[in-house]
Amino acid sequence: MKRFLGSLILFTGIVAVLVFLSHPLQASGKVTVCHNPSTPNQKTLEIGEESLADHLGHGDLDGPCAPLQETIAYVCSTSDIAYKTLYVSSEAWGAQRGTVERPFSSVSTALKYAEKMNLPGVELQIKPGLYENDMAMLSRPTRIVGPGQNANPSAELPLSIINNGAHELGVQGVVFRAAGFSPAITVSDLAADTALCDVRFESVVGHALRQTGGTLHIEGGIFNSTARNPKAGSDDHLTGTAMVLDGGIMGSINNTHVDGSSGSGLHVSGAGTRIDIDWDGSSQSVFENGSGCLGAVVVTSGAELNANRLTLDGNGLRGVSAEGSGTTVDLPFLTATSTKLLQGGLDVTGETCGFGAVSNVYAASNAAVNISGTSDDPFTISDSALAGFIIFYPISLSLDRGTINNNPIGMSVEGGGYCDDPAWSIENVLWINNIVDFDGPNICPPEPLREFACTNGVDDDQDGDIDCADSDCSGAPACSSP
Repeated sequence: MKRFLGSLILFTGIVAVLVFLSHPLQASGKVTVCHNPSTPNQKTLEIGEESLADHLGHGDLDGPCAPLQETIAYVCSTSDIAYKTLYVSSEAWGAQRGTVERPFSSVSTALKYAEKMNLPGVELQIKPGLYENDMAMLSRPTRIVGPGQNANPSAELPLSIINNGAHELGVQGVVFRAAGFSPAITVSDLAADTALCDVRFESVVGHALRQTGGTLHIEGGIFNSTARNPKAGSDDHLTGTAMVLDGGIMGSINNTHVDGSSGSGLHVSGAGTRIDIDWDGSSQSVFENGSGCLGAVVVTSGAELNANRLTLDGNGLRGVSAEGSGTTVDLPFLTATSTKLLQGGLDVTGETCGFGAVSNVYAASNAAVNISGTSDDPFTISDSALAGFIIFYPISLSLDRGTINNNPIGMSVEGGGYCDDPAWSIENVLWINNIVDFDGPNICPPEPLREFACTNGVDDDQDGDIDCADSDCSGAPACSSP
């Protein structure tokens, strides 16, 4: 019996030693915590058990620190606001603190936490996944940052972002999908700032973006298949427009592709509203395959649009439309082609929109339209189902160095005469293969043909001299001596 008791005591002692060796911190009254988790200053600490509650209370986590997740760099815009980074994952479960280890499961949960903690600004790092049944109501400057619109997997947000305050909103690297019948992004404060970079809108019902006032910057955006809102009235041709910008907004749009909008691709309106598209010359935006009554790009009610090297292709009924006193459209190096008369469809036929609207360029009601090119790089207005231009006089019009070709009517003018009007200037324009070049009253005779394009290998003015051999090209850069 004594031998048995001795063996038992020896075994118990060995077990105690092994337990101590395997849990030295607990055995010594200390615990491990992660101090400043998910920040560059995170550090694994050993503290006394009596201090654990205080550390957990100010955001530390029990247990050692996990390796830092690489934060996606936000480059869409800059700000002096101090943004606190929170993490969001659609696969989150259990306790949620917005850290790498314990991310929030939804955008709305993260924003409610930011409001509760009264953060000056919040940046949400969104992990790949599908975020369903969510809505983002902004109460402070907010950035939403995903892995990229073309990442595989991507961060897909079938939600609506609503910014009714004077807050900054930055969205980068995410994909918006059908967000119900409200705009994917709504900004309604005159002092709000919006920046969208590397963002894709896919099959959104209604508007992808509606903003009133403030500032806007879009870089590398894609707007695909913006659908008409079935809850809107049958005469609401604006409801399927990808971007609706009004109320004195100042904005820039670069390297953006709009494809398949059931309304307009871009609708710009209101005095004080100015939108620049690719104005720095670094990229080229495309609006194509839109089917709305108003036009692929619409500028109205005193707004200003400056679009450099804009391409409009395959749109229904109108390419670019300018209308209203004070409205100004400046389109150097425009390419507008293949405007078509739609057959069938919802509220977008010639019967509902008007057959007279089918044109690559439409201008009316004292708008000012300026389209220009160079000898080596002319603007192009071509291949409309009806007219290259439809104009309701009076307007201000300046055309310089371009081709208007392959349209049944090159230019149709309605509403009065314009010959010798000082607000009109048509110079160095080549009319080719139109069935009728001009259609309207008081048409001034077209100017004599010139050797228009100096590098195309064609005798444009049919005088026997081609390109640089023609005196018309004496000042062209391509014909200058090295």
